[in-house]
Amino acid sequence: MGYKEAGTQSSRTVDWEKEKEIEGVLLQVKEDVGENHSRLYIIEVEGEKVSVWGTTVIDAKMLEVKVGAKVKITFNGLKDSPKRKGKQYRDFIVMFDDEGVEGQTDAIDKTFGGPYNDDSPTPINDDEVPQ
Repeated sequence: MGYKEAGTQSSRTVDWEKEKEIEGVLLQVKEDVGENHSRLYIIEVEGEKVSVWGTTVIDAKMLEVKVGAKVKITFNGLKDSPKRKGKQYRDFIVMFDDEGVEGQTDAIDKTFGGPYNDDSPTPINDDEVPQ
């Protein structure tokens, strides 16, 4: 196995305005990233590492997805917030296949406490999660 230079293995970030869907294998979940202390999901898509920034909706739905699982995230457009008149949020559909994936049960929940845990740095806002 050959050496790789640290800091050069960066991935591209999904732009949901240009790319409506990505599908691949969840490699890693990073917590407390950037100035907004967000989650960052690293997904291998056709041999390329792709970064997906967490949102309230994505974070809530990714609770069930194990590292190593196949995952498909689809941008489902802007939706009107049911509790915040005049406000909209980005909706996403998250599908996954974790058959044969062992080990860590929840990429976020076990490792980072999950958004429903009172200790979580990024609590879920109920009015932004589709019912």
